[in-house]
Amino acid sequence: MELLKDSFSELTTVVHVAPNRHVEEYVSKAVREWPVSVVLIPGGSPQLKYDAYSASNVAFCASGTAAIELQLAQLPCVVAYRANLLTE
Repeated sequence: MELLKDSFSELTTVVHVAPNRHVEEYVSKAVREWPVSVVLIPGGSPQLKYDAYSASNVAFCASGTAAIELQLAQLPCVVAYRANLLTE
């Protein structure tokens, strides 16, 4: 995030969180230290997720359903096989 912030000073990160209170609390705590602004989208809000896709310029996701959704939204994305940076 430090490198991204240096290159894109107005970067806002949007994280779609699984619909689980414990997961949301965990992710919220994990991203608190990030040097960029973070918006958490609750998992039970598909419309908010699609609105975030529409408002975004690029995305990063784990391979799977999210990658397919981003392609359908025609949003350029980087797809990683493993994206458990928040859990390591």
